[in-house]
Amino acid sequence: MSYDPADSLRRARVPVMALTGDKDVQVDPADVERMGHLVPTPFTGHVVADLTHLLRTDDGPASVRRYKQQMRRPMAPVVGELIIEAARGWIHDRDRDRDRASNGPK
Repeated sequence: MSYDPADSLRRARVPVMALTGDKDVQVDPADVERMGHLVPTPFTGHVVADLTHLLRTDDGPASVRRYKQQMRRPMAPVVGELIIEAARGWIHDRDRDRDRASNGPK
């Protein structure tokens, strides 16, 4: 399967987060940086050590053969932490921008 999200990313109108791991065998982790250059909105990108495409950590070699075993484990805690951190930042920035707009120029 081949999909190039470049056009969709260029049309983004909301903050975008890209999160993968250095053991993702389905999406090149280097794509995270490329995505950041395409998105016209706030962008947060992370490549987490030992994280797979399934957002689970794996200390073994990167392989889809381990997916079934990985799915039996919970998502890596760092994934939730990074999502919460990004969302808090976006909300903070949105609120700051609203405050500035409502206070007008000084």
